[in-house]
Amino acid sequence: MRLVRTMTLAVAAQADLTVDDADELRMAVDEACNALINAGAVSFEITFVQSDNLTLAIRPSPQLTLTITPTTEVILKTMTDGMRIEPDGTISQERKVNPARPPDR
Repeated sequence: MRLVRTMTLAVAAQADLTVDDADELRMAVDEACNALINAGAVSFEITFVQSDNLTLAIRPSPQLTLTITPTTEVILKTMTDGMRIEPDGTISQERKVNPARPPDR
C-alpha cells in the first residue's frame, strides 16, 4: 500500500496537480485499495494515464464483484472528479489536470 500511495503522489506531482489535489487523490486511491482488499483482492494492477485528466485504474486480481460501503462511496466521489466501478471490480478514478502554468522567472 505504501508503494501505491507513493506512486500516486509522484504521478500527481508529474501531472502538476496541486498539493491538495494530489493528497485527495492519494486518499481516494488508499480507500479504493482497502475496499478491494476487503472484498478479497490478492493483488492489483494499477494504470495511470494522463491527458486532460489524470486517470488511474485499479484492477484487482482475482476479478471480483465489488460492493462498497456508503462511506467509501462518499470518499471516492468527493476526493476525485470522477469515479466508476467496472463489473470485474476495477475502480477507475479521475482528477482534472491543472492547465499549463507559465514557467517561473
